[in-house]
Amino acid sequence: MNIKIVSLKKPVHALVLIALSLLASPIQGQGYVKSIKEALEVNYRPSLYFGAGTLSEFPDSILLINNLRHLSISQCSITTLPENIGSLTSLEQLYLGEIPIVRLPESVCQLENLTHLNLHGSSIKELPECIGAMKSLKYLSLDKTALNTLPESIGELKNLKSLSLYESAISYLPESIGDLDNLTRLSLDSDSIRFIPRSIGRLKNLEQLQIDETNLDTMPSEIANISTLRSLSLYSYKDHNLYDWILELENLNRLSISGSITSLEGISEMKYLEEIFVVKSKLRSLPDEIGELDSLKELSVFRNNISSLPESIGNLKKLESIPALGNEIEAIPLSICNLKNLKKLGLTHNKINSIPDEIGNMTGLKELYVSGNMLKTLPKSILKIKSLESLRAWGNFISKEEIEWWEKNLKAQTSFKPQNRRSE
Repeated sequence: MNIKIVSLKKPVHALVLIALSLLASPIQGQGYVKSIKEALEVNYRPSLYFGAGTLSEFPDSILLINNLRHLSISQCSITTLPENIGSLTSLEQLYLGEIPIVRLPESVCQLENLTHLNLHGSSIKELPECIGAMKSLKYLSLDKTALNTLPESIGELKNLKSLSLYESAISYLPESIGDLDNLTRLSLDSDSIRFIPRSIGRLKNLEQLQIDETNLDTMPSEIANISTLRSLSLYSYKDHNLYDWILELENLNRLSISGSITSLEGISEMKYLEEIFVVKSKLRSLPDEIGELDSLKELSVFRNNISSLPESIGNLKKLESIPALGNEIEAIPLSICNLKNLKKLGLTHNKINSIPDEIGNMTGLKELYVSGNMLKTLPKSILKIKSLESLRAWGNFISKEEIEWWEKNLKAQTSFKPQNRRSE
């Protein structure tokens, strides 16, 4: 029961909007509705979507649709919302994306049934202090907005599950952020963030946390108190070593870091890690202790300065994927050939000059990417890998004759010509 407005050159009355949506939208289980009266009888709840350039001002007639459920306005030139927008008390989702509004009317806090509020890319500069009254709100996206602070009342949103401030202008978070008892996802990946209060450690249900450290003064160690945390992403990481409090996150499943880090010493303490992402850092090597991470399934270490992989990597029996492109790796450790569950081995753009014959023992391998290295030949034992689906080896020193041989004899898809692959 949705209506998408593609072009709107004149004001349209709300009843016309409803009529249009009735013609286009069947009621689930009851066929098509033939009249507004029938729509009301079956609890018809329309949704309105206004796309790029369709509106220059907010149509007041929309406020007559008392049962409006979803309102989406994106890439329009609207600069203000009506002061009485709070009269849309049935509204559950409000999306105001990439429009030049700078404030929300106070009455927006009367939207007692609103669960989703998305202001992505808008020019909004402040939220009304009364936002804490929106007790049903579960998802709040302030990505790429001009907001620089959040009201203290934000902590009163007891049902809020997700708060996203990606690339926003917010520099400080209020102490009340720690009162969001049901928050499970918090995205602070904005280089404007300068202060995170210690109260963040009180987020007892938080599972995902993303932080950009570019201009952050200090990182609160109280994050270690969040025992529910499963995924931690730290961008523009400032230290050379893992923070002590990171090692205390015993239940963490996913750790992602980019920045100045040079060592992963102590990582073996994080027994439940399943995914490690170290990208665009100053890391030169992986510690032997990484082989003690029995639960690890993905080891992504691309675009660093790593010169070698430890032999202990062969102990990671559950490992399924190793994207390690863009490093300085010179050799593939023999032990890696013991990884029966490994499905992807990505070593594009390194300095590898040979592949061990034992690679044929990797019976579960599906993707092998060794482009942009110093290989002169590939071991014939690769033919033993019946599971192999893709082999990419362009940008090496393999002879034309051998390339033709592989293209003829290997059943897997082969590529000896440059491809634009970012994940190899």
